Amino acid sequence: MTKITEINEGLNISQQNKPRKAEDGLFEKSLNQAMNISQGTKEIKAPDGLGEIHQVSFAPVTKYVPPVVEKTGKLLDRLENYARNLENPDVSLRDLEPVITDIENSAAKLLRDAENTPGADPALKSLAKQTAAMANAEYIKFQRGDYN
Repeated sequence: MTKITEINEGLNISQQNKPRKAEDGLFEKSLNQAMNISQGTKEIKAPDGLGEIHQVSFAPVTKYVPPVVEKTGKLLDRLENYARNLENPDVSLRDLEPVITDIENSAAKLLRDAENTPGADPALKSLAKQTAAMANAEYIKFQRGDYN
């Protein structure tokens, strides 16, 4: 069997792996380069920016409102204004005649549009028909002389 001392002598490990002497200031130089520090002033430079980030703009999202809904709303607004004017003693019935005639015409158009709108919500159609019927009833009351 071989002795351990003979094995160590054959390899000469201690002579093969001698540590090399490091260059003086190599770590500091690498650190300064990484931190973008200038050698003369030792001031820290601001890192380069990523550039301006532009705001992303999207087209405004609008909810589709069927024309029947808009016309129903406008007719209801006209009926409210008409009711306020009926209560106002300063407004004569002659002043209201063009208003109620316009309301009756709008009601007729709304009723046609509600009937001819394919795929419209049945509840919206019903609301439009009720509003048109209410406007027609007010027109008939006015023409009959109920407000004299």
